[in-house]
Amino acid sequence: MLNWLEGSVRDVRYAGRALLRTPGFTSVAVASLAMGIMSTTVIYSVLYGVVLHPFPYKDVDRLMSVRVSNAALRGFRTGYSVDQFLEIAERNTIFEGTIASTISDVLWVGDGEPRSLRGNHGTFNTFDVMGVRPLIGRTPVAAIKKGKKKKKKTIK
Repeated sequence: MLNWLEGSVRDVRYAGRALLRTPGFTSVAVASLAMGIMSTTVIYSVLYGVVLHPFPYKDVDRLMSVRVSNAALRGFRTGYSVDQFLEIAERNTIFEGTIASTISDVLWVGDGEPRSLRGNHGTFNTFDVMGVRPLIGRTPVAAIKKGKKKKKKTIK
């Protein structure tokens, strides 16, 4: 075991001296290794993200996106108003849940310089419908109005 280790140390020293004698070959070899490692990492990352683990949502093959387009707007802009969403949600008979979301830029002010971040505003049931848990904190809940409760009338 000790002889094998000593032989390996001698081989590494010899390889180091040989590489120092030929800096052109050394730089090409190091660059080739770096490119090979980089391309393997990129290919694996893409395959992992697209094929092996595409979305963290439950039943991702059952998620649908509904878009409402208006030919009167420039570029056939898609989107819908709050009233249109509420009507879609009320009339929903085929989907398990209905959510609305919009992407917006937010300004984060903390320690140091303010930073512009891309955010997503969603309805209260977004996490439930998507089947995910928030990474930090808890899911939002609709505000409960406090006040007098109406008594239920009972028929005798």
